[in-house]
Amino acid sequence: MVLLEARTTLTGDLAEFLFCRAFGWTQTDKSYAHIDAIGTDGLRYQIKGRRITRHNPSRQLGALRELAGAHFDFLAGVLFAEDYSVFRAAIIPCNIAIERAKFVARTNSHRFLLRDDVWEAHGVRDVTAELRGVTW
Repeated sequence: MVLLEARTTLTGDLAEFLFCRAFGWTQTDKSYAHIDAIGTDGLRYQIKGRRITRHNPSRQLGALRELAGAHFDFLAGVLFAEDYSVFRAAIIPCNIAIERAKFVARTNSHRFLLRDDVWEAHGVRDVTAELRGVTW
């Protein structure tokens, strides 16, 4: 098992670990604002995860800050089941994230809901199988 330095929350750390392991991305250090990983091709990824429970079925990912700046190329999002198994995952082009996110003045950030219709958007890649296939 690979141990990583805790960066955010268990859900966020697990999301970053799974995407980086599945696709060979390099996890950035904490000083890279808005970018969690970089692909071998130089593409930049912001990675978000959400655990869905019977008490909280929300699909809202963590806050996206300075979204209009397009600091990343893709938003990588994963929904976890209550037991932290991968329920569903996608890699979403930045322009789709910008189109679908809503600004929240109170937090000065954008919220993005990883609803089922996101997978139907042009350019979105369903990567559920890849994340489920990650071994420790």
